[in-house]
Amino acid sequence: MSTPFDQKTTRFVSWIQSNFDFVSPKFEVADLRSQSQGRGLIAKEDISVGETLFEFPRDKIINFDSSTLSQLNDGKNRDILIELGQWDALILCVAYELILGKESRWWDYLNILPQSVEDFNTLMFWNDDELEKLKPSSVLDRIGKEDAEMTYSRLVPEYCNRLGVPKLADFLTLDKFHAVASLIMSYSFDVDHVDEVDAAERDQAADSSEAGIDEIEQQQGQQGEEDQKSEEDDDDDDDDDDTRSGDASSALKFDSYLKSMVPLADTLNANTTLVNATLHYDHDKLAMKAIKPINKGDQIFNTYGDLPNSEIMRKYGYVELPSSAAEFADIPLTVITQYYQKKFSETFSTVKNVDHIVERLLDLIGQSEYLEETLEDNEGGIVIERYEIYSGGELLPEFILLLLILSTLYESFKTDLKWFRKLARQVDRPESDFEIFVNRATVKCFQLLDQRSIVTEAMMEDLKQITSSRIDEYPRYLINGEYKLPAEFKLDMTRKGLADIILKNEVMCLQDILDGKFPPVAVDSGEPKFEVMSNEKFLKNVMKRKQEEDEKRSRKRHRVN
Repeated sequence: MSTPFDQKTTRFVSWIQSNFDFVSPKFEVADLRSQSQGRGLIAKEDISVGETLFEFPRDKIINFDSSTLSQLNDGKNRDILIELGQWDALILCVAYELILGKESRWWDYLNILPQSVEDFNTLMFWNDDELEKLKPSSVLDRIGKEDAEMTYSRLVPEYCNRLGVPKLADFLTLDKFHAVASLIMSYSFDVDHVDEVDAAERDQAADSSEAGIDEIEQQQGQQGEEDQKSEEDDDDDDDDDDTRSGDASSALKFDSYLKSMVPLADTLNANTTLVNATLHYDHDKLAMKAIKPINKGDQIFNTYGDLPNSEIMRKYGYVELPSSAAEFADIPLTVITQYYQKKFSETFSTVKNVDHIVERLLDLIGQSEYLEETLEDNEGGIVIERYEIYSGGELLPEFILLLLILSTLYESFKTDLKWFRKLARQVDRPESDFEIFVNRATVKCFQLLDQRSIVTEAMMEDLKQITSSRIDEYPRYLINGEYKLPAEFKLDMTRKGLADIILKNEVMCLQDILDGKFPPVAVDSGEPKFEVMSNEKFLKNVMKRKQEEDEKRSRKRHRVN
């Protein structure tokens, strides 16, 4: 006798067969709950690279353009929704389809998706004690629950009433709002407008070296279904604006894409290592295609992008074991600041206000006009809130440059304490010798790093010391080898167990630095990506002008005498 789960799957597959232009007979929608997943796609036959798995018209996806809600009130609802952000609009549109239930033309699709807060295991739904187990991971700063509730207060009931569906306000309790937003976080894709596709196709036609169909970047990923695929977010600076879109400038009418629910494409589970299929599109259709050979019996995986386990857990409610292919930890700016403040105070104990001097150094580096003009792709400068450290010793260029500048300034000041005391008295004076030297050192460090890939022994030592300070913030049992990662993900893992997996992967990224994996080795050449220069040799480049000025003053004194 079939279970409710199986019955829903059968109706969904029937809906797909009726609504899609093509569905390959080489795969099936399978029940993977025994593998701690929900539904997934399994190959029934061998599948070749480039083979189309399924293809469907754009009107089968759910977004602002296609939804029932936008069609109501003689099109007036469309004018209201288009002024909202992507998240706000899609939350309201999907919620209305859920209200319609069996009357929605997407019901057999929506009915297989999680729809209540009990279905989600993402950080949005962890309690304070459970979240405490994730310290010191910076993922705690990106949960965004307060922002989500602010969005809820803005939309409900005002926009429900403006759209002429007051029952939408009754349906969207705060819990239901979180559930719908989490559903969208876990399952939605960003799909380009048709005119964007047309423009891309024209560009491709003009360039004979580029052919084929552009690939959609899937904004969200999915791991199984129902109990474990999930999340909502209103967050941060690293991916999207989520449900936080009250600013008129973020209205979807200004975007080149529509956040969309894409049936069957979101049934594929996601894996950063095992990905073997991706979603492609053209003017009026979307298609899932194999990007690797897929053997009979293999699962078909999509990917959500380069995310570490902390982000996979935050957005989708699961982890990849032993690790994501894109693990990283981070170093907060506060850790860097405190390290140099301590170092300066110990070395320059007779200089007043060294804490303020370090803060001023960071201000000047962050406000560098030279770096602003030179680093065209880095509008925010190199002084940012956090710096990512990836597995294998890979660092952000901004982090390398910042440490190179700060370590060089420290080594420069150490060469002449009398000179540094003089500069320190000018720390807040505009266009002072202090500011001029900091700017000069910034330029020289950038040039040597950019043109010759040079770092210094001092920078390497500071990197290790700062990383050591950061790793000491993690639980000891994750550092000393006592803890071992589980072999595979299980749905019944405790949240403490999930937190340990996340933190252990961050610790391993940090440990790579302490183990000497920076500078990393280039794959093509097998050579280190950076040359480590002695401090003395590097300082000759940075201090050249000061030395010339000192010599000039010395010769002048000799002539006077």
